[in-house]
This record gives sequence, C-alpha cells and structure tokens, in this order.
Amino acid sequence: MTERNRGDDGARERSARRLGALVALLAGAVAFAAFQPALRAGFLNFDDDFLYVQSAEYRGLDARRLAWMFTTTRLGHYAPLTWLTAALDFAMSGLDPRAFHRTNLILHASNAALFCLVAVRLVREAQPERADAHPFALRIASGVAAILFAVHPLRTESVAWVTERRGLLGAFFLLLALLAWLRACAPRRAELASRAWYFAALLALTASLLSKGLGMTFVATTIALDVYPLRRLPGRVSAWWKKDFRAVWLQKVPVFLLGAASAWVSAWAARSAGNTVRTLEQWGPLARVGQAGYGLLFYVQKTLWPAGLAPLHELPYRYDAVEPRFLASLVAVAVLLPILFRLRRSMPWLAAAAAGYGIALAPVLGFAQAGPQLVADRYSYVACMPWALVAGGALLLAWSRVRGTIFRAATAAVLIALSALLFALCRKQTEVWHDSRALWTRVLEAGEPSSIAHNNLGAMDGADGRYETAIEHLQAALAIRPGEGRAWFNLGLFYTAEDRLAEAERAYREARKTMTPAADPLVNLGNLYLNRLNRIDDAVAAFREAVADVESAGPRRFSPLPYLGLGVALERKGETAEARRTLEFAAQFPETRERALQALGR
Repeated sequence: MTERNRGDDGARERSARRLGALVALLAGAVAFAAFQPALRAGFLNFDDDFLYVQSAEYRGLDARRLAWMFTTTRLGHYAPLTWLTAALDFAMSGLDPRAFHRTNLILHASNAALFCLVAVRLVREAQPERADAHPFALRIASGVAAILFAVHPLRTESVAWVTERRGLLGAFFLLLALLAWLRACAPRRAELASRAWYFAALLALTASLLSKGLGMTFVATTIALDVYPLRRLPGRVSAWWKKDFRAVWLQKVPVFLLGAASAWVSAWAARSAGNTVRTLEQWGPLARVGQAGYGLLFYVQKTLWPAGLAPLHELPYRYDAVEPRFLASLVAVAVLLPILFRLRRSMPWLAAAAAGYGIALAPVLGFAQAGPQLVADRYSYVACMPWALVAGGALLLAWSRVRGTIFRAATAAVLIALSALLFALCRKQTEVWHDSRALWTRVLEAGEPSSIAHNNLGAMDGADGRYETAIEHLQAALAIRPGEGRAWFNLGLFYTAEDRLAEAERAYREARKTMTPAADPLVNLGNLYLNRLNRIDDAVAAFREAVADVESAGPRRFSPLPYLGLGVALERKGETAEARRTLEFAAQFPETRERALQALGR
C-alpha cells in the first residue's frame, strides 16, 4: 500500500469516526425527544410517592444522609448511587417532578449514545471485512441499532417512571463497563490488551451494581462475547481449559466476585422488604418454570409487536399450568432452544444474541420471585439490546451485499418510516405515565386482571368522595385476589364513611389477617368499636392486639397510634391508671403528642 493510499484510508477512518460521534449524539437526541412528554408528568402512587414524596432521608448530602443512602434497602432494593442522584435533583430543584423526570431522560439519551458506540465495536467484530470496507455504513447501521433500542415503547416504563431511575443509571454504568471491557480484551487474543481499561471496566461495573443489580450476570455476558464475536474462547467447550485460555478465565474472577456479591446483596435487600419475596409454598417450582418460559417469549413478542403494553402485568393469584399463555410459551421455548443450539455454528450471531438476551433476563424470570409482577416492561431495557445489535448487523450486511441505489433508498425510507412510527408510539405510551389515574386505568384497559390497579383506583375514588365507585373497584380487586389486605382495609374506610358499619367491621377483620403491619386495620377497628359502635371492651381488645403487633414488628415498623387508641379506650372503660401510663407513652411521639396530652387533660 502506498503512502498516499494509507493517508486516504486514515482520513476516511477519521471521517467515519466523526460520523459515528454525530450519529451517537443524534440517537441520544431522538431518544430524549421521544419521551419528552414525561417532563409534564408527576410523581405516581406506584412507589414514587413512598420513595420520593414521603421520604425525607435522601434530601441532603451531609454525612448522615449519605450513610443512609449506602445502608438502606427501602422497597427491597440496594441502590445508593441512585439515591445520590435523587439527592442532587432535590438539592437543585426541590421536590419538582420535572427535575426528576429530566434526569431520567438525560440518562436514557446517554444510554442511547453509549449503546451506539458499543454497537460499532460489536458489529465490527462480527463482520470485520464488511466493517473495514464500509466504515460509514457501519456507523449508520450502529445508529439504527441505537434508535431501535432507545426509541421503542417498551422503554417507556424505564424512562417515564421516576422509580426506575435505578435501571437507567445501572444501564449507563453497565454500558461504560462493556465499552471499557471491549477495549481491554482484544479479539482473538487471550491476554489483556490494556490493564487500565480492564480496571476501568471493573470500576464501572461496581458503579452499575451500586445503582441496581442488573449487572450481576456480566461475567456470563463476557464469556458469551469471548465466544462470539470476540472469539477469545474456542467454539468447543472441551477446548476451553487449554493453557492459552487460562488467562481469560483469570480475568473473569473479579467480575464473578462482584456479580456474586451483588446477587447476595440483592437477595438480602428483597427479603428486608417484608412480603416482597414469594416462598415456594406461595409460588411453587412449576409456577416459576412456567413464568420463566412466558417471560422469555414475552419481551421478544412485545419488541416485534408492541401492542397492549401495560404498566403492570400482575402475578396470577394461582398458577394454572394448562393456561394457554403458559403452556404455549413452554412449548415454544422447548422447540426453539434446540434449534438455536444447532444453529450456533452456521448463525453464531443469532445464538450469541439469544444467549445475551437470556443472560440479562435470568435474574428477573421469576426463579427468585420478588414483587407482584409476572413480567415487567422495564426488564427488557438491557435484555433486548442484543436484538437491536442483530438489526444493526443485518443492515450492514444488506448494505454491503446490495449496492443498488434504489435498494438503499427503499431501505432508508422503510427505516425512517419505522423510526417515525416507534417515535409516535413512545410519545403516546409516555402519556400513560402522566398521572396515577391514567396509569391504573391503562392497566385495566389493556385487559390485565389486576387487584392492585382496582385497589389504587378505588383508593383515589374514595379520597375524592366517590364512595360507590370506590367500593366497586375494591370489590373487583378482592374478586381477583381475595386475600388482598390493603383492599379490605380501604373497603373498611369507605364502608365506615357510608355508615355501613357491620360491613366495615368485617372488612377490617379480613384486613388484619394479611396486612403487614396488622396494626393499621386493628387501630381502625378499635376506633370503629370505640367511636361508632360503643363496644368499649372490643375496642380495648383490638388496640391491645395492635400494640402487640407493633412491639413484635421491631423498630422499623413501630407506630405510637395503637398506644394512643388503647389509652383513650382504657380511660373510657374506667381503668385510669393503665390509661394514663399508656397515654404518657404516646405523648413522647410527635404524631400522637397533641392528642395524648389532650386526653390527659393537659
């Protein structure tokens, strides 16, 4: 090659890199614009209110609050860096939901740009000859992959829900870790190409795991990449233990340890949230296998045809193994897995994408079920990235094989039309997350049988004084899930407001069976006996049971309200000495001090 040719190739590569940077920025900008309606949304009664509106612990950057961020497992998640970003939002804008949504949008736009850069490297390694021959097409194909990933209605839950900030931040650092890993590990070479980039990858992975534990399977992802497209490991498992590949396995040890630590912390955090984790008695092994099969197909199906998206896909009250959606999913997975295995040599890109998809989904397929969801759109955020890479690779392949102007123009027109359609669907889906009523109404409109949606809509109707429709929603919630304590509790509130006192008594008694803490319905039951039914002995019994419940629950769930109620009831019963002791105790707490002192005559 002459000096002039080398100079031309160098200039061409520099131009391609500049194009790649512009395409990445464009992908980020389009991703931001697609979900821009989220800036008009508020905090939702879907964890947002509890995490950000009612909580004050994160509102500051002093040592005490930072210590809380790095030790709390609120709502079953350990995410200190996510709490730190919320503290920064609050420090700059107070409790303005626009600020919190803006940060989510910026993170998603950044992820789109980073994914574009990841796509350039992975598509190049999958098709090195075509990438070298068509460097501009490589960047455009990677940009298309980024758009297909970032501008898709399946991303809406991750972007428009403030609570899912942890997933966006975790993905941001995970993409940085992957970029650094690809620089540290050169294709077809067992030794590290750069120790600096290797340690940068470990640092970024640590930050990702401190944002959300979605990177706990990163070690498996790196193994899959080492097989294809990096080809740092042989295609045959029997050859993996050869001397040349021992270095590759040693590189995985720190990654494995970080992932294992994150898995342990995530399990601990989930267990700390009370009734979040389902036991095998509640959700058996067969149900978990059926849920996993359903989940594996669900996200692919919704990627190809994003119709009927819902903010919540609630776990069934009971698992039915012959229900068509579960049975068909298991059959499909059983058929597809052997086919993918047989195609691993002739179509390694497909096998690698499927492996990456399964690896990313593994922690959330239901084998360790936590939360009320059967599947969740947010779980597709990282898991569906491999399918976007396949689309980008297919575009580069088509570009290199078919050189006709008409074909390229037609391809460009189809891609622009598809992007415009996805863009419009994203904006429409984002409106679903505008407010709590729109959110829960959409769950029911999508045909999801959801006790949670009915319960929340009932609570909102009751708060607005529409007791008749509130009771209808709550009865519908209990028809789906008869043991839903919160629905029974709300039903007791609205029956009381309607003077249907016998029904209110029954509702509170049902609520105490399953609600945690049980003190809440017991206090309301005691007040019902004391103030409306004039059954003093029953009131004292209910308040005593509530006191026992808060004393057994530990300091994290302590409430002085049962002591206040018990003191007042004892006073009316004439047991003055015990009443005064109980009221003196209740007077020590801000939320009950005024009423306790009033009862004491002070």
